[in-house]
Amino acid sequence: MKHGSAISISLILLLNPLLVSNIRAAEWQELFIHDSFHLHLASSELDYLGPYELGPYGAHNLFDHDSSTCWAEGVPGNGIGESLYIGFEENLETIFVVNGFPKTMDLFYENNRVKDIRISIFVGINKPGNVTEIFVLYDAMEFDQDTIIQLEDTMVPQAIAFPFSWEELIQFKESSLQMFVEDHTEELDDRGIEEDELYVDYVMLWEILDIYEGSKYEDTCISDIWFLYP
Repeated sequence: MKHGSAISISLILLLNPLLVSNIRAAEWQELFIHDSFHLHLASSELDYLGPYELGPYGAHNLFDHDSSTCWAEGVPGNGIGESLYIGFEENLETIFVVNGFPKTMDLFYENNRVKDIRISIFVGINKPGNVTEIFVLYDAMEFDQDTIIQLEDTMVPQAIAFPFSWEELIQFKESSLQMFVEDHTEELDDRGIEEDELYVDYVMLWEILDIYEGSKYEDTCISDIWFLYP
């Protein structure tokens, strides 16, 4: 997924100013997200080779629909606390996940699998030109709701109904965009950026809260993630 659709300035002008006041206490965060295969960023990966090389257990493996590859976190210990940022599009209905490393049954049970994850949502706004060869820079605002999902300890794909209200998320996107324009008016004017040139994307954050322990290794793995839209 590349940049999302630009939002019309007419949409900003129609927004209720009270929507902005509801998120004014929050702060903008900078997110550098990989713009390859799919918008994504992992907090760590096993056998990391650097930002310009695809490691054997990198998060890019999550989007190849191949159960013989996986993302494996790369910190000492069992991986609790490690995380993934994943871009997605509006009106997402279902998230599909293949847990663990199911290349073989032995590898599946020898490595950790994810048990509980916390899912949070961000609206990310990208200014034209704020990209590199492999990253997109977002100014991001976090939605004020999150949820905890428990995955099954199984090798087969499992479906998760998208656990947030799209009506509320669309409203949050619109109010975040309005606030961003207000907060960055001087910068946008100096750079000659029109409001309708801004790209607005949704990003979810997955944080590992608990795991199913492997019999041999401490690495926590996820093999595949894909999304279903209407």
